[in-house]
Amino acid sequence: MKYQQTIHINNDNYHLMHDTTNPLKLQTGQWVSLYGSRPSRWVGLVGNGSTVWLTHFDGVSNNRAKFGMLCLTFRCRGRAKTPEEAAKFEVLQVKFLSQFK
Repeated sequence: MKYQQTIHINNDNYHLMHDTTNPLKLQTGQWVSLYGSRPSRWVGLVGNGSTVWLTHFDGVSNNRAKFGMLCLTFRCRGRAKTPEEAAKFEVLQVKFLSQFK
């Protein structure tokens, strides 16, 4: 991932994310600031793009784990079609979180 300075998202940039001809593309992990708030790490857009997923830096050492778990959840959401697949996802979550204890 190429480092980019914090992207400040306001009404103009928010609409660019939904522009089909020249969309504003954000990488997972990119630092963003929504409407002048403190910087957060970008995860993605959900559904029709009306819900933004990001994690706020709270100065706690588990922030990296929280961001990783949110990314994992974002990628896997809605993919578990059976209880067995859901159980596999839960095992992945436990393995991931065990790295940060």
